[in-house]
Amino acid sequence: MRALPARAHDGRLAPAAAAPECGRADATAATSQLVDKDVTVMQEHDLQRQLTAIIAGAAGERVHFGVLSTAINDDLHAATNLARSMVTSFGMSPELGMVTIGEQGGEVFLGASLQELGSVGPATLDLIDREVERIVNESFDRATAILRANWDAVRETAQVLLDHETVSGVALEALLAPVTVVDDVAVAE
Repeated sequence: MRALPARAHDGRLAPAAAAPECGRADATAATSQLVDKDVTVMQEHDLQRQLTAIIAGAAGERVHFGVLSTAINDDLHAATNLARSMVTSFGMSPELGMVTIGEQGGEVFLGASLQELGSVGPATLDLIDREVERIVNESFDRATAILRANWDAVRETAQVLLDHETVSGVALEALLAPVTVVDDVAVAE
């Protein structure tokens, strides 16, 4: 389910190589995404695309079943961690601005929370939490809109996976070719 939102994110079609293989055996990570090991710098829209793909499983559950299950736990942790990094490490929060929050002296990265460092006040911690929640919720809404607009492609992909276990390369590209792009304007409506 992650390949489709990764393909139809933010008004641009990403190549299917961004999600080269789909498999039905692993329900919690239905798509493996190739990460270019040489890429050391990612732009904000790349991280937003990644977040949308991460949270797509939860969006798919909501679209198809009308409720969420505990199966989305790992996806929520991954999405929250990425959004928190966007806010506290990469300066990608309009509310907090172009700053990093927390010390890079090692403690935060060795498991200590920002609050334990004492260098971040409670108002800032609250703002961080609100920004992380906003970013994850926007990604969830974007993934939901993409999946709804492309539900026929989701069903077709699911059927192919039931028949063949995995889909990759040219076959995945063919399945994703008719995907409709959903931009942020359509999500906001």
